[in-house]
Amino acid sequence: MAINDKGEHWYRPSGESCHQVPKAKGGGMRATTIKDAKALGLIPSVTSILGILEKPQLVDWKLRQVALASMRVTRMPNEEEYAFTSRMITEAFQQVVDAADRGKDIHKALELHFQGREYDQEWAQEVQAVDQWFMRNHISVLDTERQVVNLAEGFAGTTDLIVGTSTGCGIGDYKTKKSKPEFAMTPYDGQATQIAAYHMTVYGEINDNASGFNLYISSTERGRVEGTFYTPETLRNEWEVFKHLCAIWRFRKGYDPRQEVIKPIISDEQPEETIAN
Repeated sequence: MAINDKGEHWYRPSGESCHQVPKAKGGGMRATTIKDAKALGLIPSVTSILGILEKPQLVDWKLRQVALASMRVTRMPNEEEYAFTSRMITEAFQQVVDAADRGKDIHKALELHFQGREYDQEWAQEVQAVDQWFMRNHISVLDTERQVVNLAEGFAGTTDLIVGTSTGCGIGDYKTKKSKPEFAMTPYDGQATQIAAYHMTVYGEINDNASGFNLYISSTERGRVEGTFYTPETLRNEWEVFKHLCAIWRFRKGYDPRQEVIKPIISDEQPEETIAN
């Protein structure tokens, strides 16, 4: 999946991803912008909507990475300040690029595994740990990587997992993260909100049997996984939060995708299970 540098992901009304568009000159592709979205009637992703939410934990982490990089990177003779600071920032967040690559590889291995297909055995330890966690918590995988569109609020996305649990059906999401033995792996701001948005889109409601969880897969302690479950009450509250974030996003961007997608979405060509009104 192509990733927009600004973290803005876009979908067509059909649910097809459109994170990149062709360049006007020279060939190749470039990241999709809000201008493109308005012209093409695209829908923002759940993560794009969540991008407007302030995340104190993430800001603190970023500041620490830059501070640490400042102690590793030496300014070269006659190097301009902008060039030096740019090089330092690149050094600070190279680990993010590396971690993203590992995360994508692990996600792909899990996707293939739960589809009954062969996967890269490099990640067998992680796959087996997730399998065992699912068995302990009586979770069955019903679908993976489902692209969904929510017409009422104007957003789309791709769910990692649609699952069955001991209480009913739900949504699951993988997160790979660095861990240390002495610390639990716990949710960051907005992660429960993401689960709520997908749950409402897939099922059309969040009832008293609703289930949702984040499963954290350690990238530094291989084989370690920990999950956080969200109660129906939490999911309902987070859905209300997400609807407010959608409204703020529309106001800030000056773009209402709900209006843009009404006509294209009402088409016999669209599979009903991917659309929640």
